[in-house]
Amino acid sequence: MQLLNALENTPIWTESFEYTYEDQFKIIREITEKVTGEININITDQMDRDSRTVSTYNIMAYDLFLQARDKHERYENERDLKDLNDAVHLYQEVLRRDSMFARAYSGLALACIHKQRTNNEANLLDSAYTLANIALQFDDQLDEAHYIRGFYFAQSQMNYEMALSEFDRTLTLNPNYIEANKRKAWI
Repeated sequence: MQLLNALENTPIWTESFEYTYEDQFKIIREITEKVTGEININITDQMDRDSRTVSTYNIMAYDLFLQARDKHERYENERDLKDLNDAVHLYQEVLRRDSMFARAYSGLALACIHKQRTNNEANLLDSAYTLANIALQFDDQLDEAHYIRGFYFAQSQMNYEMALSEFDRTLTLNPNYIEANKRKAWI
């Protein structure tokens, strides 16, 4: 593997790795640590925790999760409902393959929030809250799940004290969580 200076097309760092197929998450973590150390990037506590925590051992579930995130991000950028619906179906498939994948539950919960905005269905916020709580049963440090709970308390319950508490928890876990900062400022 090689990290290049894009402006000069010169190598900054080069290293070889030899792992078995089963060690994919270990490879990702090790490469991340070496590259960030080489280019002196400051890693937040959440980013460090994410790199050390294996969300799933099912590589197919993880691949589907990445596809779901990609579709979800496309929806957020382009507002094409097909992308959001595709993301929902992919999150559901992830959970069929690994029913303990916390980030898939929180991704599906966030998709419920986005669908609620387009459909104005109140029960979707309740679903988002339930999914966030399930995610937190598997990973109580999941910033996105705490954000979703804060969103629920603010939008559905008008309980701003609880919302602020959840947004604060989100920002403690990940100070760079932009949406939590926005919602907190809104309150």
